[in-house]
Amino acid sequence: CLQTGGWLYKGLKAMLTPHDEYYARALFEAMDGAGTDDATLLRILPSRRHRLIEINNRFMNMYDKDLKHRVKKEVSGRYAEILLNNILRVC
Repeated sequence: CLQTGGWLYKGLKAMLTPHDEYYARALFEAMDGAGTDDATLLRILPSRRHRLIEINNRFMNMYDKDLKHRVKKEVSGRYAEILLNNILRVC
């Protein structure tokens, strides 16, 4: 029986998880707890703009929270404006 762990496990899990679920979970984890993982927000939100409606729907189904409101709560200033403009144009 083959055991996997670390980066290999994460990579395999990412490949087998539906894309919208993967990105919804990654965004939630980036904003969960103390602090915000800005690198994840900047990696996902602009590059997945064409899928944000589906990602937002999955985010709402999984966490009963709206992605726009969650981002608005986590970030501020010009940075928030840029991220939210990305989301608001689509969702």
